[in-house]
Amino acid sequence: MPKFATISPTHISGKKKFAWENFKNGNYVAIGSKLSVDLTGKTMEEVAHLIRSASSYNQKDYDKRIREYEDFIFNLNIGDYVAVKNVNYGLFGIGIVTSEYYFKKFAHNTGSTNPHEFYCHFRDVKWLITSYMKREDIVRPEERAWAPYGIINVYSEVPGYIRRIIGRDKETSLADGIKKSEGAKGVPPVIYKRPSWLLNLIENIEKLMEDPEHKERAHESLVETFYELLGFVRYVEIKYRQGRIDISIEYNNKPLIVNEVKRNWSLSWRDRRVLLQAYNYALETGAPFVVLTNGDYYAIFDRRKGYSYESQFVGDFKLTKLKPEDLEIIKKLKKENISFK
Repeated sequence: MPKFATISPTHISGKKKFAWENFKNGNYVAIGSKLSVDLTGKTMEEVAHLIRSASSYNQKDYDKRIREYEDFIFNLNIGDYVAVKNVNYGLFGIGIVTSEYYFKKFAHNTGSTNPHEFYCHFRDVKWLITSYMKREDIVRPEERAWAPYGIINVYSEVPGYIRRIIGRDKETSLADGIKKSEGAKGVPPVIYKRPSWLLNLIENIEKLMEDPEHKERAHESLVETFYELLGFVRYVEIKYRQGRIDISIEYNNKPLIVNEVKRNWSLSWRDRRVLLQAYNYALETGAPFVVLTNGDYYAIFDRRKGYSYESQFVGDFKLTKLKPEDLEIIKKLKKENISFK
């Protein structure tokens, strides 16, 4: 059974996103600048002796540093999962360890102005997820999140919130505009479609996911672009901030679709608070369609069908994870296909 580790990309305050980008682009994780000697082939006893002999370490930190090096060199195995943490705020990315320990002196730029504080001790990683994830969006209230502090923390089991993420989003890119999930052993992979007319939008969504400090207006911009691609005209049929409605779509000067836009990347149509809010706006305007969206995820409701939310639910999809059947739902939203009838 694989283990799970969290690693901080730097010890420099305010430089974590910068250092994470180096992890991501170099396909590695790294620790340790103050013990700048190659530890390849050394026993844990030899490593501990080197740490205790290093004048650069505070004596109070010996036990902590010994544990960190033991975890990084000896307790991580190829195939274990690793997540890069932003203290307690979220995770920058998740990957799989693909190499044994190796040494590259001062090779990882931590964001320090002193190159001698760059990290030296490495493991290669194949990144599965490189989009920023806020802690409150991925860890359920009943679950215990990762330890916020420490360079590295290793856990004997992969926690539930990580299993959910990698089970849903783990993927490798193929050259023909299709993405294919790697799936658990014995589970057929999921094929994700990437139509050429959506590629630029999907790329912009993925860029936004990597920016933890973006504003909700950025999500609304994604939604406006999506409806333009569906054939609607910005400012004429795509209306921004009409009263309390985030984005409304009008057709022949009549309200057609009410869009409730949220910043939350884990948005679901089962979020009744958001659903009630959107339905109230639809009742006020008379719009037959209700859409919940964050710019990536879309949940569509047709208020003319049935008497419950479930009966009016048309379907949902993620643009970054489009399955072949999702394209049929999107086709229904195109300007030439959607109507008041």
